[in-house]
Amino acid sequence: MFLMYRPNTNLGTGSISYMLERQARYIRQAVEVLARDPGGVLEIRAEVEQRYDDEMRRRLAGSAWAGCVSWYKSASGRISSNWPGLVSEYSRRTATSSLADFQADAVSRESGVAERDTFLTSVQEVPTVVATLFLDNVQERWVR
Repeated sequence: MFLMYRPNTNLGTGSISYMLERQARYIRQAVEVLARDPGGVLEIRAEVEQRYDDEMRRRLAGSAWAGCVSWYKSASGRISSNWPGLVSEYSRRTATSSLADFQADAVSRESGVAERDTFLTSVQEVPTVVATLFLDNVQERWVR
């Protein structure tokens, strides 16, 4: 499953359409990678997710949003909706990533359980984002 417009994608300035286009681009690229091996799972590694979350928390703590009372902040004070940088940074960060940021599994068609596999050998333009995609028999509809 891919999430669009959450977390850390809302803007205080700039075009949300631009951000959504960047997200759609990366989702398309991930679907294309997984379409080569239907039934695969591509999931961000926990330590990569944690490092990204720590960075977002640190950067947002120094933002204008940290000092206001609004829907941007949870009851505990966490800001999880806003992007702390420029849209150009978001575009750059979602354009390329290292395969090492992801674990690739294959889902057994018999059991439905993910099993470690080496079916994924290279990724060019899959971003460092929390995302898991289960792709079975839909690849023909998504990738043309």
